[in-house]
Amino acid sequence: MPAEVEPRGELILRGPGGKPMMQLQHNVVNLLYTVKGIIETYLVDVEEGRYDDARARLAQADKVIRKSYSQVDGAIRITRRLSSVLRASERGCEYGAKSSISESWQDVRRLLAKEFRLDIVEIIDRIPEEFPALACGMKDLKEILYNLTKNALQAIGIQGKLVIRAQIKLGMDGKSHAVVSISDTGPGLSGNRLAQLFKPFYSTKSVDQGNGLGLYLTKELVSKNRGSIEVTSFEGCGTTFALTFLLAEQPLAAGV
Repeated sequence: MPAEVEPRGELILRGPGGKPMMQLQHNVVNLLYTVKGIIETYLVDVEEGRYDDARARLAQADKVIRKSYSQVDGAIRITRRLSSVLRASERGCEYGAKSSISESWQDVRRLLAKEFRLDIVEIIDRIPEEFPALACGMKDLKEILYNLTKNALQAIGIQGKLVIRAQIKLGMDGKSHAVVSISDTGPGLSGNRLAQLFKPFYSTKSVDQGNGLGLYLTKELVSKNRGSIEVTSFEGCGTTFALTFLLAEQPLAAGV
């Protein structure tokens, strides 16, 4: 993991492009202080004899251990997630990489079925089996699709609709591009939230649902594969993410 030490001995983690990742220190330290506070409160209560008997003291100790475990687990998940972000950007784009969007989506859908009840949401699949291969690594494409569709399913809850489609457009560069869009009928986002969406550690979800690194990682993976990602949303009207990648094999121009 890229890091450097400031003159005053402060460890500075750096992300893609040399950007400081001080948010990692902030988030992990907050979690550790929470654990420290939970334990200190319990020890003070024990010293001051605030528990009637050993059974009550043990019951509280059990709660303290469970809360502390949850907070520490959160810190570990944050550092692991950040590590995967940095590794992804360091690898760079594999020359000649190509992937089937249809196969990747079906693999991701099987994975989502283990985490969500897909029978109570409506998933509209508009990805043709014969869709041309994308110029994107297979592992990266699956990670991108998983992050975005998982977010969509969390947003729509037990009722709602998720639409995923793949289309081809002619870019300003004269090349054919694949556009993969993922739309949901969730609550949508305000303009202020949209502006923060791809920043590391920013999350619109509860702590137990995410650590704010999923969309940051997604954007890094898309950029690594020379693609682009855009998001459109409005409160009460759902959200749409649009991914654009070059086709792995460009079709011949007419008359060639």
